[in-house]
Amino acid sequence: MRNRGVITDKEVMGKYIDIDKLKEDQKIRALFKIFKKHIPLPRPVKLIIRKLALDDGMCGWAGDGRKGFVISVNKELCYNCKVDTIVHEYAHAITMANGEYDSEEDHDSKWGEAYAETYRCFLTYWPEYGKKPRLIEKL
Repeated sequence: MRNRGVITDKEVMGKYIDIDKLKEDQKIRALFKIFKKHIPLPRPVKLIIRKLALDDGMCGWAGDGRKGFVISVNKELCYNCKVDTIVHEYAHAITMANGEYDSEEDHDSKWGEAYAETYRCFLTYWPEYGKKPRLIEKL
């Protein structure tokens, strides 16, 4: 019989993932899922981690734009740089989804607001620094 009000380790681990057990790219994908859950976009957004010749990352329209967005992160970056890049590129996806993207000044005040929102989400939901155990909700 289950003891009401007491959460067992098995129950916790069934709902959460210890990020210390994830590989770097798995952590980036988990962080991306957190952004998608807490800052949903009206169109699909896909993450690709691959070698990029010139950029740390990029965000663009998928096809003609009706299919949503694609965020690419350079797989050769260090882990912390990948985190910075996914925060940066998700902010671009927000401005694009809201019709606020300005190709002439793509780091304008609207992008800054989106970046702040994404960064706050990271700080709120990502237990990377100083918290033990470092658990995130399975998404």
